[in-house]
Amino acid sequence: MMAYNIDVVADALLNASRERRIEVSNLKLQKLMYYAQGWYLVLTSQPLYSEDIQAWVHGPVIPCLFHRFKPYKWGAIDEKGKQGNPVLHRYLGMLLEKYGRYSAKELEQFTHNERPWIDARAGLAVDEPSTRVITQEALRAHFSALMQASAAK
Repeated sequence: MMAYNIDVVADALLNASRERRIEVSNLKLQKLMYYAQGWYLVLTSQPLYSEDIQAWVHGPVIPCLFHRFKPYKWGAIDEKGKQGNPVLHRYLGMLLEKYGRYSAKELEQFTHNERPWIDARAGLAVDEPSTRVITQEALRAHFSALMQASAAK
């Protein structure tokens, strides 16, 4: 199975959020896309999208999406996306059940305490800009460990 186009995934996530009356800013979108990629890698052994996630100061960021939604600044994105694949929509709906209730800042804090972001930023000052990539391997390892810990409970 091929990875989805990044804009298709973002549109589907925004549509699913809107249906659930969850406001999504650019910052929150970035974190949700990080979680979507991580869990998808574990559940399907395939990437959800092919773009790199970078370890920026405020957490994981996909630069092309950051720039697409930059005009919204810190506000809610109200762009209507294209209707996407129902399987993708269902997957992202489940993701929102787990992460949608958290604010952008809470999600940022979660990512700052997770190995993929921590390891990608190793040796950098807290406020130092970075384009270092959070690898799919790091995501897969982290989310696999979360899944195993959850299964053990």
